[in-house]
Amino acid sequence: MKKYKCPICFSTTFVIRYGKQGKSLRLFCKRCKKHFSFNPNFTNRHQILSDHLDGMSFRKLARKYSISKSKAWEICHQELNNLPDNNQFTFKYCNKFSSTFVFDGKYFNVVNGKDNSDWVLLWGVDYFKHDVPVILVTPSESYEAWAKYFSFFRILSHHPSLLVCDDNINLKIAARSKFPGCRIQTCYNHFKENIRRDLKVRSDDYYRPFMRKIEEIFKTKLNDQALNKRLFTVMTVSVFLF
Repeated sequence: MKKYKCPICFSTTFVIRYGKQGKSLRLFCKRCKKHFSFNPNFTNRHQILSDHLDGMSFRKLARKYSISKSKAWEICHQELNNLPDNNQFTFKYCNKFSSTFVFDGKYFNVVNGKDNSDWVLLWGVDYFKHDVPVILVTPSESYEAWAKYFSFFRILSHHPSLLVCDDNINLKIAARSKFPGCRIQTCYNHFKENIRRDLKVRSDDYYRPFMRKIEEIFKTKLNDQALNKRLFTVMTVSVFLF
């Protein structure tokens, strides 16, 4: 018969069964005269969720913890619902961020019945601390969505002074309305990607030499005056060549 250890005196010799209470065994230690209980069917729900977030499938979870796949899904679903909302956690525990943030949106597919639709996760990363204080899931990157997103930063009483983002006009207008004094800088990679897309350089060779010149300029760290001068020179020469 399996022996149980007393949590008070750590003895196993004097521990006897004293009945059941639900799924738990009631035990009694003759040595220290203490009652305690033990659940032989205990499932470490936090560890199951941790394994699932690390990439373990429900089938593997079921084999590892000797439960059904549906039970593994149910545990993960309940534990995820018990986690605090990211924004609420930020409001409660975080209040120190740097003045520089990178903002963008990440689209992902959502299956709703028979229909598939793309939603977007709006996020902002603290450039120096790498924190993600606020996230928001919305149907699109509209002005209203970005304005709602930036309103969370006002609740945090945090006003970034420099924003780095893509060339999304809705994001820039919403940021300017919520943070009137901030500077907005377009990400170089997004800027170059917009040029590639407009000139169709991936499918057409005609503008590839011009695109290579643009990329060479952005490889070098330049101040605003020097950068604008080199871009103007390339644009002027390209007008005559193309």
